[in-house]
Amino acid sequence: MSDSTAPSSSKQDGQITEAEAAVYDRQIRLWGLEAQQKMRSSTILIVNLKSLAAETIKNVVLAGIGRLIVMDSEVVAPEDLGAGFLFREGDGVVGQKRVLAALPQIQSLNPLVKVTPMTTTSPLINVAGEEPSSEDEMDAFLRKEEIDIVCVTDASKEDMLRINASCRRTSTLFYGAGGYAFTGYIFSDLGPSCEYFATSPLYKAETEGPKPSVKFHVVTPSMAHGLEQAPFKGMKKGETKKANPGIFASFMALWDYESKHSKLPSSEDAVEEITSSAAAYLKKWEVPETYLPSPPAELISHLALQSTHEFSPTSAILGGMLAQDLLKAMAKKDPPLLNFCAFDGMSAVAWVARFGVGKAEEVPVVANA
Repeated sequence: MSDSTAPSSSKQDGQITEAEAAVYDRQIRLWGLEAQQKMRSSTILIVNLKSLAAETIKNVVLAGIGRLIVMDSEVVAPEDLGAGFLFREGDGVVGQKRVLAALPQIQSLNPLVKVTPMTTTSPLINVAGEEPSSEDEMDAFLRKEEIDIVCVTDASKEDMLRINASCRRTSTLFYGAGGYAFTGYIFSDLGPSCEYFATSPLYKAETEGPKPSVKFHVVTPSMAHGLEQAPFKGMKKGETKKANPGIFASFMALWDYESKHSKLPSSEDAVEEITSSAAAYLKKWEVPETYLPSPPAELISHLALQSTHEFSPTSAILGGMLAQDLLKAMAKKDPPLLNFCAFDGMSAVAWVARFGVGKAEEVPVVANA
């Protein structure tokens, strides 16, 4: 089921209007007109409308993307009222479909953006009681809606892998992200031919005048391939500690727990299993025990007890980071997140690890982006 406020074709033709230029004046000065035009012509699909998705939506809509599609099959529950700003208790939205209840707030953020609410996650994520979708149906949907980026939030690893595979087949960019109380993650697959413009690392501001914008090319793996890599292998002790492989191992172990039990943990009973699984990942990545004797106990305890909870400050920070990277991917301005980011709100620090990402190569063409 789909309730659309936009035509079936998601692309906008022509130049940015005077009204749009007035609204986006500051961004055009920052990003450049071409980058803003790319965002204006782009379609983002966000799957699952919880707190993290709400914060991400706010930022990409205010930035002036062309079209936003929001997919969610659930209804507003009482706990949703305290986890984000899209659902208002005074509006009597409890029991309504999330996407329909949130639609007026999303549209009010920026009326220039076309918003398409879909009250089912099918064909991307199977819904109980509905016929499972095939790979061909998933691919056909992404092509029909002319989607540039799929952003899946708060989903299982299995759902992310399946959607990412469809994105690979249809040349669609993919982001997976989720929040677990004070912590969260972002994973990106920008395809085998990711290009962006950034300042050359050889640029010297004091001697070379205006900043030259240089094109870079980098190969990024699918989520299935990337998560099989060992990004911390061969690191020295100081490098290993700085990279913090323990938090990545903990998230991987949490996904394994969810896959095995068909739910996230909610008690200390899960600590032993998650700890053992995280330790297995550290061993697989060949992280010496002398560098990291054991997985982070405090973090794993937090995940075991609190992973089912949403925490608005975490969603705000992670949603801001995610939205910024979505905009970079669309505008092709500045280096994007490559490719697995782990955030710990308890220490207010984020780490990025390159799981199978190739080296960014400078393309021998200087251009003004």
